[in-house]
Amino acid sequence: MKLLPGPAHDGQSFLSIRIPRPPRSSPIRIARALVANLQNPRRQMNRVIRFLVMRIAPAFFGLLLAAFLPAQKPERPAPKGVVYGTVFDPNGQPAKHLLMAAEPFGVGLGSMLPTTETDDNGNYRFENLSEWGRWTVFAVDEKQGYSYYTEGYSLSGPAPQATLSPQHPEAKFDVHLPPKAGFLYIHLTNQNTGELIKAIEGKVASQEDPSHPILTMGYLSGRALLVPPDKDLLIHVTSPGFLEWNQSLGIGYPIHIASGASLQLDISLQPADP
Repeated sequence: MKLLPGPAHDGQSFLSIRIPRPPRSSPIRIARALVANLQNPRRQMNRVIRFLVMRIAPAFFGLLLAAFLPAQKPERPAPKGVVYGTVFDPNGQPAKHLLMAAEPFGVGLGSMLPTTETDDNGNYRFENLSEWGRWTVFAVDEKQGYSYYTEGYSLSGPAPQATLSPQHPEAKFDVHLPPKAGFLYIHLTNQNTGELIKAIEGKVASQEDPSHPILTMGYLSGRALLVPPDKDLLIHVTSPGFLEWNQSLGIGYPIHIASGASLQLDISLQPADP
């Protein structure tokens, strides 16, 4: 309480008394608030609703979402497998400077196969392989007589394999190469004009099973088609806009090429629309 001089009235002055408000936490203020809330139940209800919305509702909805959303699995580190070893040629000697590819079993990579080249001692090493599981390694060096289509495991049965896992992320895998492929060269021309035909479509089947091709390829003239060596084969030759080679009609034209040897065929095709 403070005593303050008041204004003068009729030449007289008097003292005014100012009583300060009680603090917010004083018993008087709390009592007044309780009385006001009791006298105004609507205000009391609004405060209860506000408390529920601001404090309880977020927690409730959080529990609800946790109950219905699938539990998140902890992220596993990306595979970084390693396959390494030595490549030996058919004579048992280290295969130097040979292009090699690695392929996982039963997994589509959605991109080109990883490749690497052997060193002077025939050693190779693949790092950061993107899948756990079974891998095979084979040569894909066409200049040296190896390709995916002739050296791949699908032509000679199940392939040797290396297995990678988080517990065993590295595997040693030596590769013993089969004999080199045979080199088939086809010089293709237009029967009517003699002009060179650049695009060649070739199909290769075994003479033992001519109805099931083992190779079906489209390639450019001048490039060697690698075929399984030392086998009795049948080929079919054609090109877009041309009829099939008349000598390969029916079951196909027979060929037999030794490992590492070459065969060249000069073929003329009749245009489909003369």
